[in-house]
Amino acid sequence: MFPVIWCLIVNALAVACSGSQTNCATDMCETINGVEICTQCVEGYAPVNTGCTAHATANTNCKKKSADLTAQSQICEKCEGSYFLYKNGCYQVSSSLGTTLCALADGGVCTKGTPGYFALPGAAPTEESVAPCNATAEITLANGKKYTGVASCATCTQPSAAEANTPKAATCTACETTTPTYLKTVDGVTTCVPKSDCNNGFFVEENATPKKCTACNDNANCVACTGSSSNQCTRCKADGTKPYLKKEGETDAGSCVSGQECTTPKTHYIDDTVDPVNGKMCKTCVSGGATGCETCVKGDSGAICNTCPSTGNTIFGLNKRSCVKECPENSSKQNDTCVCNNGFTPNTDSSTCAATSSSVNLSTGAIAGISVAAVVVVGGLVGFLCWWFICRGKA
Repeated sequence: MFPVIWCLIVNALAVACSGSQTNCATDMCETINGVEICTQCVEGYAPVNTGCTAHATANTNCKKKSADLTAQSQICEKCEGSYFLYKNGCYQVSSSLGTTLCALADGGVCTKGTPGYFALPGAAPTEESVAPCNATAEITLANGKKYTGVASCATCTQPSAAEANTPKAATCTACETTTPTYLKTVDGVTTCVPKSDCNNGFFVEENATPKKCTACNDNANCVACTGSSSNQCTRCKADGTKPYLKKEGETDAGSCVSGQECTTPKTHYIDDTVDPVNGKMCKTCVSGGATGCETCVKGDSGAICNTCPSTGNTIFGLNKRSCVKECPENSSKQNDTCVCNNGFTPNTDSSTCAATSSSVNLSTGAIAGISVAAVVVVGGLVGFLCWWFICRGKA
């Protein structure tokens, strides 16, 4: 995806050279970004553009720190012109290795790195002036300024000049994809983090290029979200100034609000019960179990109606869990609120009155039916007894 995503297989130790290298000291070759270079030549030669060049010719752009090369020289200590110092050699931007490290060079230093590298601000021609974006060890220049790359970073931009004794990191623009990480920016500082660390006010953008760990819109109050819009929060910070999640309609996300913002106007109510997913919430009357309300407040279990419409359903239902036009069967209106009659109690959702388990109260029709049945049974019994005694007596 990126031009130089880690062909940064830089050998930690020099090794034997291939047959293409001549005049290189024994075992002083390295392979960097797929290019073999010599890091120390035999006496009288110096590394220039991956190979060893005679000191008299190399002197044009490769020097000792304060003088020309000599017959005893084996490395470059300083570069000039459009060359830059790297691994004891001087390299042009157009050379096979230079083109993978540096995009622009001037005055013996790299001034702009290629994708995967960054130039070190203020570097001198006598020191390396380019570093990989994923370099984590501090690089201290001759002027005392310190710089670092970003762990797992694939491409970056060079930092501004560092302050004394305070390391300055490059700004990562894309993370490595070999072990998936996400680009995260906090107060201008970039890091590459795994998905599991993209939380606490940040969310994963899988479809972004590069993949990002992006801050929620209301980062001061939102601890989890599904996107960067202000209404895409899914959980608010319990200790924030706006700890209540107010969802948008029937969606799973919303915005963080204060207690006053939640209850003004009273179409919502505060629920301090901590939901496992959404935390503290600013709920609608309906979601709290109160229907038909004009406004509601928090009750012992969910919401209760606070006011009913001025027309239509003007009466508070059972337990004030609704507003109704008329009270349900086996209840009556008392102070504009439906109350179950004796022997009855509201059902689970307070929509009807159900007989209590110990109640023997029956409807008028049931009582009349039972009375008639009793009269018939008693009459039949009396008739039978009369027949029994009269008939048996005659016998």
